[in-house]
Amino acid sequence: MTEKAHPNIRELVLNALLMINEEGIHSGTVMGDALDKYARLDPRDRALFVKLIHGTLEYQIQLDAITDRYSKVRVIRMKPVVRNLLRMSLYQILYMDKIPDSAVCDEAVKLIRKTALRDLGGFVNGVLRSIVRDKDKLELKSPSEKYSVQDWMYGLLCESIGKEKTEQFLEYSLSVHGITVREAGTDNMRVIDNVGNIRELDGWKAGRIIVQDMSAATPVRLAGIREGDTVIDVCAAPGGKTIQAADKVGKNGRVIACDLTEKKILKIRENLERMHTEHVETFVQDAAELRDEFVGLADVVIADLPCSGIGTISKKPEIKNRLSRDDCMALAGLQQRILGNVSGYVRPGGKLVYSTCTLDHFENEDNVQLFLKTNPDFELILSQVLLPGEVPQDGFYVAVLRKNG
Repeated sequence: MTEKAHPNIRELVLNALLMINEEGIHSGTVMGDALDKYARLDPRDRALFVKLIHGTLEYQIQLDAITDRYSKVRVIRMKPVVRNLLRMSLYQILYMDKIPDSAVCDEAVKLIRKTALRDLGGFVNGVLRSIVRDKDKLELKSPSEKYSVQDWMYGLLCESIGKEKTEQFLEYSLSVHGITVREAGTDNMRVIDNVGNIRELDGWKAGRIIVQDMSAATPVRLAGIREGDTVIDVCAAPGGKTIQAADKVGKNGRVIACDLTEKKILKIRENLERMHTEHVETFVQDAAELRDEFVGLADVVIADLPCSGIGTISKKPEIKNRLSRDDCMALAGLQQRILGNVSGYVRPGGKLVYSTCTLDHFENEDNVQLFLKTNPDFELILSQVLLPGEVPQDGFYVAVLRKNG
C-alpha cells in the first residue's frame, strides 16, 4: 500500500484506538507500525498522533465517566467507532487548549460521516457540544475519575502501598516524562527530554546509551554482581539488565540470557550488538521449564518476571483500562511457578533477584513470603518498593534472596 502524502491525523488516531481498545493490540506496536508506514509525516503531525493516542488512553476511564453523564447511551453500549471517536474528541476538548472546541466537534462529525454510521453525526455532535457548554464546571466524583483508573486498581494500590503513595504515583503517571537512558559500562542514568526518535541520536547509534528506566536498572545494581561471576537472566528481553550484568562480570565472567521466543532473543542480540557487549550467551527458554544444564550454575539469577505492569502505566496507559484484579492474582501464580523453577539455578551462597514492574502485594511481598515458606534454604536480604518522587522512575519492586548452604 502506498503512503498517502497528507493523511488525516485524527482519522489515523481513530483507527489506532480501535486496534488498541477493540482488538487488544499493544499501543506501542500500533503507533510504531503507523509511524513506520507514514515515515514522511511532518514532525508536528507525528507528535500530535502520539499525543492524541497516549492522552486518550491515559484519561480514558475519566473521559468515559464524563460522557456517560451526557449521553443517553452508555459508553459500553456504543458502537466501537462512536465511543473511540468521542474519547479522542473529548480528550482534545479537555486537555488540548490550542485546538478550538468547535473545530474538534466539526472534525468528529466529519469522521463519523465517513463511516457506515454516518447517521450518528448528530448524536456525536450533540454529546460533545453539551460537554463543551459545561466543561468549566465539570466535577470528578471519585479518585478513580480524578486519576482515570479503575476502582479496584485504586483500592488495591491503597491496600498495597497506602493512600498517600498511591495518589503520588497516580499523579506522576498522568504527567509528562522524558526518556531515561543508561550510559554504557556504568550505572549512570539520565533523562532526555523532547526526543522525537531516540534512534536518531548519535549516542544511540554509537552504542553509548540504552533505554532503561531508573527503577529497571535497580535489580542488577542491588544484586552485588562481581567480576568473574556467572549470571543467568531468565526473562531477559529486550536485554537492558543482561547488558548491565555483562558490564559488571567483565571478560572473565559469563552471562546467560534467556527468553520465551526467538523473536525476543533476536531483540536481545540486536541490543547486544549495538552496545558492543560480548561474553553473553542467548537461549530460547521458557522460564517455567527447568533446563538441567543451568542447575546450580549461577552466582546470580535475575528473575525480572512477567507481571501486570501497573508500575509502567505512565508509558503503557492501556494497562489501566484492560487489567483486572484476577489478572494480578493469575500472574502471581505464574511468578510462583517460575521462581520455584529458576531458584534451582542458584548455587549455594548465590543470589536470586526477583523483580516486577508492578506495585500490588499479590505479585510482590505476598509472592516473596510464599516462596520463602516453600524454599527454606533461601533468606531475604533486602526488598524495596520503588516509586517516583525526587527521581523520575516507574513503580517497581525488587527482592534479593540468598541461597544458604
